Amino acid sequence: HTSWLHRIIESGSKPDDWLTYISYAEQRPHYSDQHSRYRYLFNMYNAALQHISLDENKKNITYAKLHIKFALLQGDEDVEDGRMQFQFARANLRTIALIHIAAAQYELDHGNLAKSRSILRKAKEVEAEPRDLLNKAMQKLLTGDKELYSLEQCGIKQGI
Repeated sequence: HTSWLHRIIESGSKPDDWLTYISYAEQRPHYSDQHSRYRYLFNMYNAALQHISLDENKKNITYAKLHIKFALLQGDEDVEDGRMQFQFARANLRTIALIHIAAAQYELDHGNLAKSRSILRKAKEVEAEPRDLLNKAMQKLLTGDKELYSLEQCGIKQGI
């Protein structure tokens, strides 16, 4: 796996390459325990996000997916860590609606309806795209739906 990582880094640390590698690593069945799996994946996401240029990828949906998956992973271990990762992602990838919707879903899943609503409202204020996705999520929230948007449809598995 080390050679795979070197190739990713040498080829410019593209978000698609990192997501492919980490998705493969998530499926590995031979972690000794859940904590070992968490530490390994945490380190992989951390390395990916350190190597990928934020400035060059602020509008890259795959880069956004890496942030979402990292936040969900952290949230499985500690709710506040997940929340902080979502805050970082929302601040730096402001124009990607999926980041805001995932953060709003995270808050909704943790019983914070008002925070969820606030996140979607702020996403509208910064004109995150696509707007129709954001509008659908807000409509679902307002009608009491517990799933704002299926993250699985975006290639993101929850409860990694």
